Amino acid sequence: MFAVWVALWAFSTVGVAAANEGKALHDEHCIACHANMFDGDPYKIYTRTDRTKSTLKSLKQMVAFCNNQVGSQWFDEEVDQVTDYLNSHFYKLDQ
Repeated sequence: MFAVWVALWAFSTVGVAAANEGKALHDEHCIACHANMFDGDPYKIYTRTDRTKSTLKSLKQMVAFCNNQVGSQWFDEEVDQVTDYLNSHFYKLDQ
């Protein structure tokens, strides 16, 4: 039982770490553009009622698209981290 708890704890802390890294990447590379798009509110893109991302796959595709558009040159792991951050804080999509 202890081994199961340790495994679950380790998995959850990896997810938290990835989301924290994702937030840092997001804040550095995404906020300015999103603020320009939504009258100074960079988070409105995620909280608006007509948002278009309804699956984790489509969210990841959008993060990858934005990464390419702005030339951030993120690795796949960093795209995953930003996707994890957005999903855990805004989208709450099923894995």
